[in-house]
Amino acid sequence: MRRLVEASGYQLRALLARYGRVVEAVPEEALNWQPAGGDTNSVAQLVRHATAALRSHLAITQGHAGTYDRDSSLANVPATRTELLALLEDARLNLGEVLGRLEPLDMDDELPTTGRALPRGVFLLHAIGHAFEHLAQAELTAQLRAHNQSGQSSPIA
Repeated sequence: MRRLVEASGYQLRALLARYGRVVEAVPEEALNWQPAGGDTNSVAQLVRHATAALRSHLAITQGHAGTYDRDSSLANVPATRTELLALLEDARLNLGEVLGRLEPLDMDDELPTTGRALPRGVFLLHAIGHAFEHLAQAELTAQLRAHNQSGQSSPIA
């Protein structure tokens, strides 16, 4: 089980670093840009949502109730580069603390959900999948913004 926690930590640290590269690559004024208006998410919205959800998913892996409000984490509240990088750093620090607490736990232990109990490891893997899903959206949004400004796309990852 320790290997699952180590591999998950590696993946989540890499994810947070990639989010940081997206935030750094996007011009400050474009962090809140929504590619198709109000029906799509800005890089700021995606970072805010991904970090809040990650904190909640990691709490669940420890047997605590997940405490995040999806709607408020996806609200189109403008954010600065400094604010987004601080959210990512806070997520990185929280990850380090949580991984230390997860190492001795059995990933096969079942945890209650709203439907049925699932193994702890499922929640850990869900945290990674969810973070990757929104990372891909943030990278695509950054590429669309670059293309929209220059007529050519710009790779982020």
